[in-house]
Amino acid sequence: MKAIKLCFVTLVFFVCSAQAQEPTWNKSQMEVWEVVQQSWVDDVAENGNWPANYVHNNYVTWGADSGGPSYKDSAIK
Repeated sequence: MKAIKLCFVTLVFFVCSAQAQEPTWNKSQMEVWEVVQQSWVDDVAENGNWPANYVHNNYVTWGADSGGPSYKDSAIK
């Protein structure tokens, strides 16, 4: 029984200590994160910026629901 309690206390300690660590992102990572957040804002706002401003010009997708490849222009429409 003592072993189970010790395992539980150890598990709780590691879970709590993992949550207490401060993020260590560098400047480049923060810039990327700002673009990601802005893309979410533009997507929700439906202001025409998503996906036009965020998708590469060579964007191609082919989903299970499409009969063929779909390019950036069709994604914007």
